[in-house]
Amino acid sequence: MSHRQKQKAAKAERATFFLARSAAKKPRETGGPVQDGGGDRSREGSISPATSTTSLTEEQPLTTTSMRLMLAELAENFQANMKKQLQSLAAELRKDVADIGQRTAQLEQKLDNCTDAHNYLAEKDMFQALAPAIHPDQMVVDRAHRLRRPQHLPPSTDRDVIARIHFFHVKEQIVKASRTAGMPDPYGHIKIFADLSAETLQFRKSLAQITATLREKNIAYRWGYPAKLLIHREGKMHVVINPEMGLGKLKDWGIQV
Repeated sequence: MSHRQKQKAAKAERATFFLARSAAKKPRETGGPVQDGGGDRSREGSISPATSTTSLTEEQPLTTTSMRLMLAELAENFQANMKKQLQSLAAELRKDVADIGQRTAQLEQKLDNCTDAHNYLAEKDMFQALAPAIHPDQMVVDRAHRLRRPQHLPPSTDRDVIARIHFFHVKEQIVKASRTAGMPDPYGHIKIFADLSAETLQFRKSLAQITATLREKNIAYRWGYPAKLLIHREGKMHVVINPEMGLGKLKDWGIQV
C-alpha cells in the first residue's frame, strides 16, 4: 500500500469514529437552556423533532386542482369587488351628469326668458310704437344689455342700452322713425342711434358729398348692408359701393357736384 493510500484510509477511519460518536450522544431536551457562548436563550421557543415531523406529515401538498380552485376563488372575489366599485362610480357619474344637465337646462331657460322679455318690450312698447307698420313677428331683438356708465358721470345719469335688431330693414325703419317722427310718449327722453362700426362710418363719410347733392336734388336714398348706398331714381334702384361709382352716376344724370 502506497503512502497516499494509507493517508486516505486514516482519514476515513477518523470520519467514521466522529460520526459514530455523535450518533451515540443523547438528544438535547427541549425547552432547556442552550449554552452557545451568547447568553441564556431559554426564553426563545424551540421546536421539538416530534412536533416538526407531525406538522410536516399533516400538510397536504399543493396539486394542480387545488391551485386552480384557489385561483378561481381569487378571480371571483376580484370580479365581485370590481363590479361593486364600478357600479358605485357609475352611479356617481350619472348623478353628476344629471346635475350638469339640470343646471344647463336652467341656464337655457333663464336666457330664453331674458330674450322673450326683450322681444316683448320690442313688440309691445317702444319699437312697436315707433314703427307700427312692422309686423310683430319681425320685431325681434336678438340681445340687449346695458353698458357701463363712464366714471366721470354722476350716478344719476342714465346708462346706455345696446340692442341687436334681428332684421336690418326693421332697424333702419326704427332709426328713421325716431329721427323724423320723434319718440312717442312716454319715451320722449330716449334717443336712438345706429351702432355702426368704424369701417361703416368711414364709408359713409367718403360719400358725404354725394349724399348732400342727392338731398339738394330731392333724390331718395338709403344705406344698405353691407356698406353700400341705395339710390331711388325714376323707379329704379341704383347701388353705389364707392365714391367713384357715385360720382359717375351723378355725372350720367347730368347733376353737377
